Parts: sequence; C-alpha cells; structure tokens
Amino acid sequence: MRLPLPSQYWYRLADQVEQELNFYLLSEAATQASFPLADLLDAAVRIPISTVRRKLYEFFEQDSATETRQQVIGVLAQARDRAALDFLIPSIKKAGEINPQQAAFWIAGYDLYHQSEEVSQQAVKHKDPIVRFWLSVALLRLDENQPFVKLVTQFLEGKFELPILWGNPFALAQDVADCGPFRGLSGFPEVPPK
Repeated sequence: MRLPLPSQYWYRLADQVEQELNFYLLSEAATQASFPLADLLDAAVRIPISTVRRKLYEFFEQDSATETRQQVIGVLAQARDRAALDFLIPSIKKAGEINPQQAAFWIAGYDLYHQSEEVSQQAVKHKDPIVRFWLSVALLRLDENQPFVKLVTQFLEGKFELPILWGNPFALAQDVADCGPFRGLSGFPEVPPK
C-alpha cells in the first residue's frame, strides 16, 4: 500500500532512505546506519521515486556481500521489478544467488509478456518438481498450459512426489492467486461431468 503523500514528502523520504542505503553500500560505514537494511529495502521499493530504485541497483554494480545482494534481489522480486529477473532466471538453471525454488516462485509472479525459452525448458526438464510447478504456473499465466498439465499428470501417475501439495491447500491456492492474473486457460482437456 502506498501512502497518499504530497510529492515533496516523497522526495524528502527518498533522500533520507538513499542516504541510509549509502551506509550499506560502503560496508565499512554500515554501522553508522540508523535503520536495519531489511527495513530500508522494504521502504525503498515502496517509494515512487526512480532515484531510490537506482540506488538499489547500485548493490549489483558494487561488490556487495552475497547476503546483501540476495536481500536486494528478494525485495525487487517481491516488487516485481524486472531487474531481478536477470538474477532469478539463471538461478533456476544452476546454483545462482537465489535458491531455485524461491526463484521459480518469484518468476511465477512476473508478467512475462512472452514465453521465455529458458523458463519453458526448465518447466519441463528441471529435476526439482517444485521448481517445475512454479515455472508451469508462470507459463499458465501466459496461456501455455502443456507444462502444467504434464506436471500434474505425472504427479497423479506417481512418477514423483510434489511436496508443495502436502501442506495447506488454501495457502497454496493463495500463493498461486498472488502470482497475478491468468490471461486465459484455454486448451485444457475437457473433464466429463459426473
């Protein structure tokens, strides 16, 4: 939720957050920061001033600690900032900066606009069924349902376990719904009525 602040207050807030983020960009000055990094990152992605986002991108340009980079990627991914995709997509294929399951979950929330060849391949071939599940949801949002149908069919045939289905089905349904709107769900096989 974004507060209905006049623009001059947004600019003052942006300036303050950028100054605080500078302490973390200079690792030796991090102890001088008044706020924890996690709180600053959360605030930064909510401020509608482009200079704040550019300040976040500086964590990628500099040689920031891995944990810090992961935090920045995480908040950018949750905000669906496209800059995070440069780190998320490689993380699903091999050990990247982000756990492949988490990367696939965040990718499912993006409006990809077009089918990524890498996402399509990994939705079918990745060894982790949870990664395949979330990538299939991403493709399902693009009205590409074959990877999802194949995954569910193989699961129902007992070819693998899908631990994501073991928990609370309402929480999983909410996670899928939080990914965003589905463009269409055409092409699913018809299920005869009972």
